[in-house]
Amino acid sequence: MERRVDYNAAHRRLRLWPSIEDMVNKQVTPARTQLMPRPADYMEGAHNRYVNHLYSALHTLALPSAEAMMNLLSDAHADIALPATHFEALMHAAYRICLAQERSKPPRFLDVGCGGGTKIWAALPFFPNACGLENNPTQVQVGAAAMAKLNAPENCILQADARCFTDYASYDVIYFYRPLKDPVGLKDMEDTIMAQARPGTLLIAPYLGFSAEQDDDRCAKIAPSIYVVGMAPYQAEALRDRAEMIGTEAPSHSSSTDASLGYWRPLVEASRRNGYAL
Repeated sequence: MERRVDYNAAHRRLRLWPSIEDMVNKQVTPARTQLMPRPADYMEGAHNRYVNHLYSALHTLALPSAEAMMNLLSDAHADIALPATHFEALMHAAYRICLAQERSKPPRFLDVGCGGGTKIWAALPFFPNACGLENNPTQVQVGAAAMAKLNAPENCILQADARCFTDYASYDVIYFYRPLKDPVGLKDMEDTIMAQARPGTLLIAPYLGFSAEQDDDRCAKIAPSIYVVGMAPYQAEALRDRAEMIGTEAPSHSSSTDASLGYWRPLVEASRRNGYAL
């Protein structure tokens, strides 16, 4: 019986060889790929429209009732839904940048003004340690219930005012999409984030008017809507050059495949750090 188990394990590993060989060959002569695709690539076409249609439904289900929405905080936007395909492109770019930074720990992701939490859910394939910040107690309650049904990490939605939050330094990737209506309040929030964020932290701000968008010595743009805290432009350019050589395969894990890796494991894990997957 024991020999049979050993034989089956060895057989499963051998069957992985074609995928292993393909994965390694891609890394022999890696291709440079821009961090963000053209907007048409993630917004146009039947598939992108269908994905965004489905996400719009998920986003709506995670919102409070119409009556509860009447009690929104006066200075806050209703939960604005950035199209899912645009968000996925941003997450994939941020993931590749984090790999290029060769971080010693898995990066932590924060959605500032997360509303119903659907962007937390969308970020999880790239950043398993993801959570969100929301100031509206009704939205926190409804969003937490929705995330619980999806088996998202427990207590992944934190209730706090983004302008007064004091723990931004604990996060490595911080996403915000104009959660505040008031331009002064929005700038206060942006300043608070940049004052606390550690050097190397990625800020993702996909909107016009981000206060540090142009010529700000607190951060440097590395890709459309993505900035690196504490870097000069030439440093961001060098990091971008490294990140563009990272593979473009989205992270993937299969419990059955991972369990059968055996002697392939070091090779597979090194390839994942290079942006390649089985």
